[in-house]
Amino acid sequence: MISRRAFAYYVSAGAICASSLHILAMLGYAPFDIGTVVTILLLVAAPAVMAMMAHADLRARRVAGPRANPVDLFAAIPKWGRRLFLAVFYYAVLNFAAFLVMTGGGGVERRADGRYVLSEHGHFIRELDAKGVRAVHVWEVRMITGFLLPFLVFPGLYFFMAPSVSSGERKPHTPAA
Repeated sequence: MISRRAFAYYVSAGAICASSLHILAMLGYAPFDIGTVVTILLLVAAPAVMAMMAHADLRARRVAGPRANPVDLFAAIPKWGRRLFLAVFYYAVLNFAAFLVMTGGGGVERRADGRYVLSEHGHFIRELDAKGVRAVHVWEVRMITGFLLPFLVFPGLYFFMAPSVSSGERKPHTPAA
């Protein structure tokens, strides 16, 4: 079983990676295509969120027995950590709104004549030159890295702050009659 601290460092590395890619995208540079960015970050975020939920459930069952109530994940995080998470969450929402404004909610599409256009579900928004295609790509990377930041910050805070599974008072298991 992977330790809580190991997951904390794993998730922190993912958050640093996402933050670095996000800052590079804000500066106009996207070193990877959007598929690579999504793959890399989801390989960190998805296991982190699942491990956090499993850890919380296991800890609740260990302390309260098999009929444990769901755990408040925020309870393990101090007030400053909750505020940090809320700031990151609000930033992700604002970043997504900025993406929608800047791209019109569309994506790059290559037409049969070789021109690139910005379109949403087949509806033409505007024609793009090479600089415009690059700008949309950078905005896509910025959007996805910003979107995944809360899914990396929250598990990171949780794993650094939550008590271990073995800590706490254990209640004896009594089978149902």
